[in-house]
Amino acid sequence: MGSGKKILSVLFVLTGVSATLASCSVADAPPNSPAPVKNVADYYYPLSDVGMQYAYLRTTNIGSDTVRLKMQGNDAMSSAIGNTQCFAADLYKIGAFQSDLFFAVNDSEAYTLGTISCGTLGGYWLDLKTPLTEHLQWTFTTNGSYASITVTATVIHRGLKMKMPSGMTFDDVTEVLYVTNNADTTTKWFARGVGMVYSTSNQSDNYFGSQMKFISEIK
Repeated sequence: MGSGKKILSVLFVLTGVSATLASCSVADAPPNSPAPVKNVADYYYPLSDVGMQYAYLRTTNIGSDTVRLKMQGNDAMSSAIGNTQCFAADLYKIGAFQSDLFFAVNDSEAYTLGTISCGTLGGYWLDLKTPLTEHLQWTFTTNGSYASITVTATVIHRGLKMKMPSGMTFDDVTEVLYVTNNADTTTKWFARGVGMVYSTSNQSDNYFGSQMKFISEIK
């Protein structure tokens, strides 16, 4: 387990998160990099599973809260990016609806669109891209508060084993680091069959906060 703690400590320094968070989850690197992923949807939210809910503990600049992401399925009213399919989800906070979130996905790409519908290209965040292998990099441009932002994504590890504070363990996790041209950083961990199980960011005012930690799924 020592190698896993060392990996997370390094990454938390990169993302500007306090080293005390390293105890929140432990990831062990696999002895060898697994085969490339050909279908990124396997590591993304179950967007087509209408009614499926994920609970997360979210930390923002004003404190911590519990939020739920409820899948709403294909958003037929919105056009998609390229040949992706558009999906919608509802974000709930303390049992009350907070906002709509939109996603776009196909076998080779997975996008978080946030509150911007699939037909608007300016706000997308390219979460995953094939062939998903260690050290793969891709670059995309998205809109910030005042100007366009260029983001470089790097797959840091594939096939990690990750243990959450609740004791829940994920055996096949992909870790991606995103660095913007103004030095903002975000790291996300995507588990096979689940999607994002953990994220950290030095921008605590976004809807994922400075930390988003998977608690449970609700069917």
